[in-house]
Amino acid sequence: STSQMLISSAGPERMRALMRLAKQNRWENVPTLIGFLEDGDVSVRLVAIGALADQVGTNMDFRSTDPPETRAIAVESWKHWWQTEGRRGRRARPKPTSS
Repeated sequence: STSQMLISSAGPERMRALMRLAKQNRWENVPTLIGFLEDGDVSVRLVAIGALADQVGTNMDFRSTDPPETRAIAVESWKHWWQTEGRRGRRARPKPTSS
């Protein structure tokens, strides 16, 4: 499966598998994409958050280049949202952006 390939592969193979997963735009892939927000590779995090934002409607203030401590806070928001809302199929409400 694509999810297994993501976990076991490295480098370009892993990125291709992640891109396929992102393009599927399937709700059941959301937890896997959330997991990739914690990846050590900034490119993987960038693809994962792009896919999540497209599918869910917000990035929940996650930035792939933020320091690990800052990213961890946003990842916890994603995990909490999935447990309380997302797994029931509810989209996130985007936070208003400040100008």
